[in-house]
Amino acid sequence: MADLFMVFDVESIGLHGEGFAVGYVVIDRGGTVLEERTYACDPDTAAGLPKDRRWVDANVPRLAHPEASHPTSTPTSVRAEFWYRWLYWKEIGAVLVADCCWPVEARFLAACVEDCRPQRDWEGPYPLHDLASVMLALGRDPTATHARLPNELPAHHPLHDARQSARLLLEALSTRGVTATVKESLTAGAPEPQASEHCTWMQDGEADGTWFTDCGHAFNLEAGAPAENKMKFCCYCGKPTRAPGVEGTKNG
Repeated sequence: MADLFMVFDVESIGLHGEGFAVGYVVIDRGGTVLEERTYACDPDTAAGLPKDRRWVDANVPRLAHPEASHPTSTPTSVRAEFWYRWLYWKEIGAVLVADCCWPVEARFLAACVEDCRPQRDWEGPYPLHDLASVMLALGRDPTATHARLPNELPAHHPLHDARQSARLLLEALSTRGVTATVKESLTAGAPEPQASEHCTWMQDGEADGTWFTDCGHAFNLEAGAPAENKMKFCCYCGKPTRAPGVEGTKNG
């Protein structure tokens, strides 16, 4: 049974556009917040339809500045930063939770995996827990709108939304009406992860010298792949580097 919950929320350009901001809270069963962060880039760098951009402009707080978040440059880097923290907390035993995961959060996680395949194929949440399903198990409306605490305002800020979801999750799990079977189902964690022997580096476009590392960083090479620059080991995590699809980049 899991005792740690990583509850996250994503803001995207419409329901099916690209995510440009993610916020999360890591909380234990006693309600202690162990970590909370927001990663965001300029919404204009994310893919989406014009009508959906207008909704974002009207409803989502501006997040890509140091006072509101950990700013990043692109949606890809937002996903890389989030994935790095998810793997950290997954190793410790946290399970991943979102409210009404489809489509925004589910698509965001799928994009995270697509950014670095096949390395991330088996690193995602299994299962991905949905707060809406917890509410349904309690006989409550899974899509109801709930009152917010001061630190959960304004809405549509991903960290504020994640804080509210985390609070509602703990309240639901402590409700007398939840059976032991339901509790076990909702808090089941994934099998113990196996640490990767390599750090995968993925290039941000064929003509771009920026490489994203699987340990959550970005590195600029003026030319060539890591192995062509005699980078046998990742300069961040120390593991042997690997760049799928680039001949001669697997070392060790």
